[in-house]
Amino acid sequence: MRSLGEMLDVGLLVLGTAIVALGVTVLLDGFSVVDLGLTDSAGAMLGSGIVLGVLGAFALGVAAEGPIGHPARRESGEPLERAAGRALSLVLVGLGMLALSTFLGPLVSGLPTPFQVAVELLGTIGLAGCTVAVVIGVPLLFLLEGATTLPRWVSDWSGGTLYLVWAVGAAILS
Repeated sequence: MRSLGEMLDVGLLVLGTAIVALGVTVLLDGFSVVDLGLTDSAGAMLGSGIVLGVLGAFALGVAAEGPIGHPARRESGEPLERAAGRALSLVLVGLGMLALSTFLGPLVSGLPTPFQVAVELLGTIGLAGCTVAVVIGVPLLFLLEGATTLPRWVSDWSGGTLYLVWAVGAAILS
C-alpha cells in the first residue's frame, strides 16, 4: 500500500511541476515575453495563469504531505516484491490520470486554451506513468537499491530518480 502512495506522490510532483510551468508560460505569453498564442485577452491570460499556478502548487503541496515527504519510513519486503508493487502502483496511478483526463476533456472544451492544454498534460503524464516509468523507472530503482558500491543516499531517494524518469518520459511523449 505504501508503494501506491509513493507513486501517487511522484505523479502529483510531475503533474504539479508541469501545471505550474504551464501557468508561468501563460503569463509570459500574455505579457508578450514569448509568443505562443495561448490566450486571446488579458483577462483570460491572468485568470488562466493564476488558476493553473494555484492548481499546480496544490498538487505539489499534496505530494509533499504524502509518503514521499516522509522518507524515514522504508518499504519492507524483498527488492523484487517492492519492484512489482511499484510497477503495479505506477500502472494504477497512470490509468487513473488517463481516466481523469478523459473525463475532464469535454468539461474544459469551452474554457480558454490553457485549461485544455493542462488536461492534455494530465493525459500525457498518465501515459508516461503507465509506460516509461514502468519500463525504465522500476528496473532502474531495482538496480540502484541492489547496488552495494553506491552511497546509501542514492537508494534512499528513489522518489527523485523516478520523478526524473517520469518527467523526462512525459516531456518526450508530449
